[in-house]
Amino acid sequence: MTGGGVAPLRIAVTRPEEDAARTAALLRGMGHTVLIEPLLTVQPLDVPLPPPQALGGLLLTSANGVRMLNRAAQRLPALQAAALRALPAYAVGDQTARALRDFGFHGVLSADGDVGVLAALVRRTHPADGLPLLHVAGTDRAGDLAALLAPEYPVQRAVLYRAETAAAFSPAFVQALTGRLLDVVLLYSPRTAVTFTALVDASGLKDHLRVVTAACLSHTVAKSLDGLPFSAVLSADQPRQDALLALLGNVTRVTEGRV
Repeated sequence: MTGGGVAPLRIAVTRPEEDAARTAALLRGMGHTVLIEPLLTVQPLDVPLPPPQALGGLLLTSANGVRMLNRAAQRLPALQAAALRALPAYAVGDQTARALRDFGFHGVLSADGDVGVLAALVRRTHPADGLPLLHVAGTDRAGDLAALLAPEYPVQRAVLYRAETAAAFSPAFVQALTGRLLDVVLLYSPRTAVTFTALVDASGLKDHLRVVTAACLSHTVAKSLDGLPFSAVLSADQPRQDALLALLGNVTRVTEGRV
């Protein structure tokens, strides 16, 4: 058994590389075997930021966005960068909030939920002073913060990165799946789940999923797997990594050679 009382599992983590590495370290510390299989690759975009003095605060909906915001801040003059880091920063969840604090942002509040919960946090805590809130985003995003916060809170979007989808599974992942050396696949976003579904269809691996469990960060992620014959599709009761990893207690380890 692992330290958390869960039998050791063979787990594929489909997050972008940097996030996946942290999740993998956590899982390995729990006694699991981990295969990192990034289905999205984050590419920064060189987009100028508005002057911090013209902003009322920051909206961050992913750790990727935080890393791209920090990258943009490092290219500003020192006083501008300090002003940016001093703005009120509203994070969609605890992981995003930790990333903000790690990069020196102050006044960070965490919604610990989804974009709807984030919008509610802003409405509860931020003055409606007319200054726009800067939403750091990728080219693809879930939810519409601008609509959720209108009209009291104007939102300006800064698209600082794009996430490119994988063109194929890695040979290591294919070998693990076809060799029945995989118990569970962790899926964190609808786009990742859609990419996973497309790659399974393209590679003819559908039947090998019958002894594998999909563990999804939300019901929306799980819905994107419709049509795939997983042995089970589990959804976290809250869109947080700890809730996702709690699902591992419901996963049965694959027996090699089982029919």
